[in-house]
Amino acid sequence: MPVTFSSSLTADLGVRVDRVELLRDQRFVIESIGKSGKDCVIVGRNADIILKEYHPFKIFVCADMDHKIQRCMERAPEGEDFSRSEIEQGIKRVDKARARSRKIVSGRNKLERTDYDLIVNTSDWNIDDLAPAIAEMAKSWFKKMSE
Repeated sequence: MPVTFSSSLTADLGVRVDRVELLRDQRFVIESIGKSGKDCVIVGRNADIILKEYHPFKIFVCADMDHKIQRCMERAPEGEDFSRSEIEQGIKRVDKARARSRKIVSGRNKLERTDYDLIVNTSDWNIDDLAPAIAEMAKSWFKKMSE
């Protein structure tokens, strides 16, 4: 079965061929997981779009830039010495690459809030404290969906 994307590859000249091939391969793996019928968690990779027909529980996690930078600085390996500005530029590059991937896979320029079952702003939360609450929400969602 051929893998198709919502937009022509020539529509985004900023995307290298190897990036498109990676997206195609990721899509194949994610579709295979969906077809297996087994429970799993997939972080990112446009899995919400790829697995749409399986009605997955879709979470979008976000944070403001200051908190993203702070988390990067806290989690940096010993000896890594990037400035706040360098970290911010890196975050912006990653976000831009994610947006390009999203456009290729979905044909849309941006995320839509209605695409998600839960949107979580982690800016003022410790992730370890937040994870159990998200897990409870997921359990409730799956219970509701199975009724």
